[in-house]
Amino acid sequence: MKLTFFRSIIFTALMLAAFVVTAQEQSELREKIMTLNKEMADLGKAGKFDAMQKYYLPDVISLPNNQPMMRGYKQIQAQHQQMVQMGIKVTEMEFNTTDLMVDGNMIVEIGIYKMSMTMPGLSTPMSDIGKYLTVWKKMPMEA
Repeated sequence: MKLTFFRSIIFTALMLAAFVVTAQEQSELREKIMTLNKEMADLGKAGKFDAMQKYYLPDVISLPNNQPMMRGYKQIQAQHQQMVQMGIKVTEMEFNTTDLMVDGNMIVEIGIYKMSMTMPGLSTPMSDIGKYLTVWKKMPMEA
């Protein structure tokens, strides 16, 4: 009986240690994702949509509000080019991560975004607030 109790204490201590490592990793991942989101938002506000390609896998799927699903970065890039041609300019873009779920190399981010855009013919910027879900994949660092 004492041996079983001792094993339970060791098992509990190991589980708590694993939780601490997981919590620390999750905190580090949250910070990294927040940094990446800010980089993307800054590029969007600067109209540098081509530079955003490095954040996407070629077979990305995007589910924009009130529009058809887009498959592949080329479709996303075409939408960005169309926005620029129409004179639409992103003036504010902010992502706020509310939840992260990590499983191996996959990370699911859930959050809330805020966005404002100026458009030809509108005297005031159009604002949008909504929710988003991003699936991130951990990739090896490039040398």
